[in-house]
Amino acid sequence: MNSTNRLRSFSSFVLANVSPIASSLSVFALAFAFLVVALPNVSNVSAQTVVATEYGPFAGSQFGTAIDISPSGEYVITGAPMDDFFGLDRGLVVVGRITENGLQQVGQPLAGAGNSDQFGYSVAITDNATIFIGSRFDDSAFTSGGSVSIYTYNEGTNTFVLSQKIDSQQDNEQFGWALNTSDGGEALAVSAVTYDYNVPGNGVTGIVRVYRRAGAGTYAECEEAIEYEATATNVEFGSAVAVERIGDEIKVAVSAPKEKVGELNGAGIVEYYSNNLTCAGPWSKVGTTLMGAQEFQDFGSSLSLSGGLLAVGSRKYNATEDDAGSVQVFQFNGAWQQVGSTLTGSQMQEYFGADVALADNGSTLVVGASQYNAEPPFVTHGKVERYRFDGEAMDWVKTGTEVTGYRGSFLGTSVAANSAGDDIVAGAPYDSETNNDNGKIYYITYETAPDTLAQTYSEGWNLVSLPVQFAHNDYAEVFPFSVPATLYSFDGAYSLEDVLTPGIGYWVTMSQDGAVVFSGDPVGSFQVNLMDGWNIIASMGEASVVEDPNDLVNEQELYSFDGGYQIVEVMEPGRAYWIYSEGAGVISVVPAPAP
Repeated sequence: MNSTNRLRSFSSFVLANVSPIASSLSVFALAFAFLVVALPNVSNVSAQTVVATEYGPFAGSQFGTAIDISPSGEYVITGAPMDDFFGLDRGLVVVGRITENGLQQVGQPLAGAGNSDQFGYSVAITDNATIFIGSRFDDSAFTSGGSVSIYTYNEGTNTFVLSQKIDSQQDNEQFGWALNTSDGGEALAVSAVTYDYNVPGNGVTGIVRVYRRAGAGTYAECEEAIEYEATATNVEFGSAVAVERIGDEIKVAVSAPKEKVGELNGAGIVEYYSNNLTCAGPWSKVGTTLMGAQEFQDFGSSLSLSGGLLAVGSRKYNATEDDAGSVQVFQFNGAWQQVGSTLTGSQMQEYFGADVALADNGSTLVVGASQYNAEPPFVTHGKVERYRFDGEAMDWVKTGTEVTGYRGSFLGTSVAANSAGDDIVAGAPYDSETNNDNGKIYYITYETAPDTLAQTYSEGWNLVSLPVQFAHNDYAEVFPFSVPATLYSFDGAYSLEDVLTPGIGYWVTMSQDGAVVFSGDPVGSFQVNLMDGWNIIASMGEASVVEDPNDLVNEQELYSFDGGYQIVEVMEPGRAYWIYSEGAGVISVVPAPAP
């Protein structure tokens, strides 16, 4: 059927199928001007709330030196490695659950077995509250060799039960300096930064051992460890580690922030490795070594992995001020590419990038700046900032305002985020508001403003659709100036409706001209089951077109209504359109190509 004949068919079809609204057909002759208002992209605008803060139990505990939050955001684990309650510097670890009443302690406090263990120097937690605790100076197996303890949570008895203890393999290696688990708990990476101490070789090189889950709360060591052939001594390989599961592979990032790069002492390096889930073979290095570009930059002082993206903190990077610090995000696509611009601190010795956390498949970035000065002359308040990646600007955009600590608290020494990136925890281990260096943690939640768009409608009949996932779909609420009992869907015949469903088009009568602002998650691509003949179809939550692999329709012949019927190629959000199908079948409504 050619366009002219189809238009005649359409005119006849409309006149023959308007019985529910025949008395109001005269409004079709009204002039109808519409405008889609493109509001600012507010999906990146967030308001944050400090939901809870908790202080360390005793003076000198340095509560918040290490911190983690479970991927779902339900549990928080905090280490206080210098806590003396059970013995000098034995360390203490506490787990909390997020409730309506704030952070509530879960299970019993856990402590190191011996003095100076620094139990809780590193911590991690999974969604089922399996916890991992590093004690870098535990000497139960080797003198100051270190260890990692794994506990499972028994909710019935509200207790943590030790399921496995992994000991060091050498004196003075500080095993448990850093550790990290994949979100699903499939893999555990643990570093020993002074491995090879007083052993022939480069000395104090460092090593990372990776473990795969073997059972509930138990882990088996991978066949080979990740080692590094250092250029300098004391490079602290494993100072930061990050591990992630991608498909059937384990990815591990490891830093040596004290490594020499060319003639640049202490510039720092980061390496990235891959293995299969069984980790039965050697680790494969992925890409070239990432390197710092300044002397004593400490490139790799912090690391985080999410969605194949790698965030690297350089706490001593010289920006406009010495030691202001920086954070860069990288992605490997055959070669390393930086994602967005380099974020930097603005003050001398701010240590921006002291810790980092990537979330939401790499689109959310949290940065700690542990020595940020909020109120000069007071020093080292510290702060935490959150960024979202803006796909239009192709850069990182700060969301909300920074959260700053009490003077001298070093807030941002440790940071962590849940998988969605909307719940954040941060440690201020030197906070002294209640006791000297007792420490404090912050639990911060972000509410992201919903995507917003506006559409103007005219008095009389309008073809409409719902472009967002709206919680209350009563059309009188969505369209406050609509006329009661005038919402009709069409499925070969008109049906009077009370509520709107995303993906379905409707007629509705407006009592006046006016704009409607839609707030919520935009309706994405969807499929439409077409009847043979004329159909009303909805648009998405953005400019959209028809995708028709079965050649049922002419995608360039969508009919909008604006006082008469016009053929359009692109559908606007909040509107509906007539389309003619040569038979029954399925089409898709998808985003319109970029102009």
